[in-house]
Amino acid sequence: MFFLHTVVLSKTKPVKGYVKEENSNALANVKIFSLPSKTSTVSDEDGLFSLSIPIRDRKLVLSKSGYHADTLNAIFFKNNTVVTLKEVVIEDPLENIKKYISFIVSRRDKNIFHFPIEDLSLSGIGNLESILSSNTSILTYTSLDGQKRIIHRQFSDEDMDLLYDGIKLDGLKNALPNLSFIPSVAISDLVITKGGHYKLTASQGAINSIPIVSYKNKFSLNIEQGNDSPNAAVNGYASLGYKYGTLNGSLAGKEFAIGYKDTNRSEIFTNLDRNTYNIAYTNAKNIDIRFMSFNNIKKYSNLRTNSSIADTSKNNIIKLSQWSPLTGLITLVGILQDYKDSSVLIQDSIIKNNTSLGFGMSMEKDFENSLYTFSTLTNISKADLIFNSDSIIIDRQNSIFSGSAKYFFPSNEKLFYINDFSFVFTKERTTDVPSEELIYQIRSNYWDNTNFQIRSSVRSKKFPSVSLVYLNVGNVLRTPSMDEVINNGVRILNQKSKLFPEQNSIIEFGFTFDRKKTKHPMSFKTDISLFSHNYTNKIKRVLISGTSSSYPVNAGNISIYGYDAKLLFYPKRDWIYFETMFSRYFSSDYSLFSSHPPIVLNHHAYIKTRYFNVLIKMRAESEKYIPIIDMSVPAPYVDDVKLQQANYLDIMLYKNLNYKIFNLSFCLKAENLQSKKLFIDGVNLFNNRYSANVYLTIM
Repeated sequence: MFFLHTVVLSKTKPVKGYVKEENSNALANVKIFSLPSKTSTVSDEDGLFSLSIPIRDRKLVLSKSGYHADTLNAIFFKNNTVVTLKEVVIEDPLENIKKYISFIVSRRDKNIFHFPIEDLSLSGIGNLESILSSNTSILTYTSLDGQKRIIHRQFSDEDMDLLYDGIKLDGLKNALPNLSFIPSVAISDLVITKGGHYKLTASQGAINSIPIVSYKNKFSLNIEQGNDSPNAAVNGYASLGYKYGTLNGSLAGKEFAIGYKDTNRSEIFTNLDRNTYNIAYTNAKNIDIRFMSFNNIKKYSNLRTNSSIADTSKNNIIKLSQWSPLTGLITLVGILQDYKDSSVLIQDSIIKNNTSLGFGMSMEKDFENSLYTFSTLTNISKADLIFNSDSIIIDRQNSIFSGSAKYFFPSNEKLFYINDFSFVFTKERTTDVPSEELIYQIRSNYWDNTNFQIRSSVRSKKFPSVSLVYLNVGNVLRTPSMDEVINNGVRILNQKSKLFPEQNSIIEFGFTFDRKKTKHPMSFKTDISLFSHNYTNKIKRVLISGTSSSYPVNAGNISIYGYDAKLLFYPKRDWIYFETMFSRYFSSDYSLFSSHPPIVLNHHAYIKTRYFNVLIKMRAESEKYIPIIDMSVPAPYVDDVKLQQANYLDIMLYKNLNYKIFNLSFCLKAENLQSKKLFIDGVNLFNNRYSANVYLTIM
């Protein structure tokens, strides 16, 4: 009777439950909202959700991209109920054409790190950098222009395929100005893979940015202020949509400022301005047409060395997707890229005007428990530049064909059974034709690369704690971009050499041991992965002292092997859990893998309180070696600068508030609290950083 009286007075009632997948794993970042009030929350890493809903509400809706939504009766809902959402693996597009044509990733693949950026931003975690660094397997590092870069194992974004909505963009140059092509508020999902994606490409890895193309009305505003930025960074996104069409766009601007070790005054500045817009139409049955455009303007200046870069990139994409029961999903793509760059680097001046026109198609068809995909993309590019007083013109034609097959197997009572098997094959041909023989080491190229990857996993009903055992093998070559070919040709000291594709033979074996349950007990989950990579013509990137630029050279053949071990520990209390990752790599020359230290210990502690959430990140890194060349001296040579061992401590407080159609989240962050004063090329990149982030969404 007392309980009933309390509920009537408060006019709300508490709702608490858990969400899991069909394989009993907890499902995080599921959006739960009640109707008609639209009171909402998201599930945490344990799959736990809790909220207070008005007593007049009648329904609870649980939804997550890539899963079938579920609607429950809010009146009869019992607290601590476990709700299972079924993953969309092979869907019937007629049920929901918008969901089908959107990029859906399978979270069962161990080579995939999926970040639902839109959902995580609403939960209050903060900007894109905070979201990525919340995964202990992904590192970000600051380059000499103050920009962040993505690292997984020994791979940085310069080693991976860069994709936008599944379309490869990096034939002309590395197209990432920061962590993404577009403002973070305009990103729906970010997918980082080790070893490409089975439907798209066979590669060393891929970063796929997926824009928000929603047929809903939405407005988002993100404001961030930090001590490393003279002015507040502003991100804005707006969408107007109805059943058959949508128009959306976004704007973002940020300035970074860093200084040298012998002064407290900032002397290096980078301004980044980005915008994007999308126009889309669907007949809500089987057709989706998108026109996507995004532009980036980057301006870098080093007051001490008088170096500067003004870089403008424009990208326009048209994408038509059509589904039918006979042919499956067919997608046609056209892309136009235009990159302009004006640079002054120490003693050199460079003016670039690079353009590329591309077109391609893909077909995807399912047959019962299997999925087949093939795609092709051809780019015709031209680089027109002036290096000091010399004119250089290069024409390139690049064609990529990929075919893949993936099979899903039903469970059985055998000791071990095959869970899935996938194979992807990529053929890439590239032809570079300079306008004439030049004094620089830029010659004609013809590269015919054949890549393949095989992945498989097994499960066992007899040993349910060993939830997955998997094996990845492959042989992939990475074709240098036109920008890399040019930078190598005008910078290389040995004129008898030129740049060749980097070949990597990959073997990885891993397993997951899972004692995690969905209700309260002390439990843990372990992922262990062992790998061996053997390189031919390994590409080494040499930083140019006093600038933010580098150039690539082939450094010969080398191997790297090691292991990653990740542990998620869940105490009996549901308000705290821990995640720890330890990685150890071995190689004869660590300067060829300068982005990732040989030893890393990364520990996260998540604390959830009634008023706010806390993430404490502690990281220890061993020494690493950075190759740098000083072009201002008469006889320049490459020197491997040693970056000493260091410890890092970051603390983040975040919270989100929901009221009907409004979502407000904030994040306070302090970084590098315990780090040493480490310097690269005399630049202080590891100083204490403090920032505040506010994110408002109306939808």
